[in-house]
Amino acid sequence: MRKIAVILILAALLPSCTTTYYLVRHAERLDNSEDSPLSQAGFARANILRDTLIDKHVAHIYASTKIRTQQTAKPLADALGFAQGQAENYTTYTYPAADNYAGLIADLKVVRGKNVLVVGHSDNIPVVIEALCGQIVSIPGNDFDNLFVVSIRRWCNKTTKSFAAKPTPGARRRATNGPGRRMSCSVALSHSDNKPLNAEFGQYNAPTHCFVVLALYFCN
Repeated sequence: MRKIAVILILAALLPSCTTTYYLVRHAERLDNSEDSPLSQAGFARANILRDTLIDKHVAHIYASTKIRTQQTAKPLADALGFAQGQAENYTTYTYPAADNYAGLIADLKVVRGKNVLVVGHSDNIPVVIEALCGQIVSIPGNDFDNLFVVSIRRWCNKTTKSFAAKPTPGARRRATNGPGRRMSCSVALSHSDNKPLNAEFGQYNAPTHCFVVLALYFCN
């Protein structure tokens, strides 16, 4: 009976030791101007992002200063009751950043036991992903449908880092998990369910997982 109680307690504590980062490039832009808003397709994709993450218990949103990232984040932020300028659950970071996003990355790394959304650009989202879990990705100019997921679980003096994404054409290709399932890491790959999100303007995809286990510390 005591063993069962311990197992139940551990099971209850485990989710609080997991931090999940959802990272996306902004949705389709209207034009190539410096601060372009979203196009019609972009607004539709922003709604898809809201529907994708609405039940993921996102506690904080990070979006760059550009209109297109703010508009991409807005449907989910509105649905969750977050507002730009509310420091407790919405952060606007400078883009481009002279420190190569070191400030943003530092803020993300101190998050513990929460789920956060980071909306950025094709050049800075790969920088953040590599800093969080070591995974190298690239985002082509015409690619707007990737939802990158980095999960870090700290438990029993171990840290497990998992990365998930639909492979992009420019990513390094060292490991293969079936046709079209190539990733840039050399550790074990496993396949997870990819639930399609039907929409006129596309969907977000995240079908493959890469796991890296490191001995670090207990839930801190």
